[in-house]
Amino acid sequence: MTHLEVWYARIEVRDLLETMASPQRKQMSSLIRKSAVKDHLSALDKLTTVVDGRRAIVDDPPLVMHVDDLVPDLQARLMQVFSDYRQSLGVDRRELFDRYRFVDFARKVVGVGSVGTRCWAALFQGPNGGPLFLQVKEARQSVISIALGNKPAGHFGQRVVDGQRSLQAASDVMLGWATDGTTGEHYFMRQLCDSKWSADVSGMGPFGLGMYAGYCG
Repeated sequence: MTHLEVWYARIEVRDLLETMASPQRKQMSSLIRKSAVKDHLSALDKLTTVVDGRRAIVDDPPLVMHVDDLVPDLQARLMQVFSDYRQSLGVDRRELFDRYRFVDFARKVVGVGSVGTRCWAALFQGPNGGPLFLQVKEARQSVISIALGNKPAGHFGQRVVDGQRSLQAASDVMLGWATDGTTGEHYFMRQLCDSKWSADVSGMGPFGLGMYAGYCG
């Protein structure tokens, strides 16, 4: 295959299912159906409520909490972060982002890899009320570069975004990065709910793991 053919190569779900035994195929089909409905509209019902005619993220302490009353000028700082983030998007994505207006944000506890870092969930809505949820995650220097004594990346958020775009055949269209001008902290952004699905590597047998590694290769 030429480099361009490899670049455009895709793995279709139906092709993946055909390689599986019947029990695995049934389990995979169920997971895919669940991920397909895990979108912004379902998140709107699950994560928000209407208060005085306005959408607001629902507090679910300690996992989801509004903390803007505890941190001075936090919302103003976040608005500056979103403005900086907008500049990291391509022209076409910028036009898409401009169709939405900011509504609310809250601190959101996420995975183990983000322990000790700042993470936010932000809600935007379009002219027709359609939601856009963005996850705002603090990015720090790569632990690998620290261990090797390498020079740190110029922007830690951009390092994460560039890495994801290099590894993924189809990255999140809203991937971007920004800097908090007040504190100097680096962030990267992505959609919070956009029908993602991940393979359960820990539950794979030798054959399944080998097949998965082949697809990844």
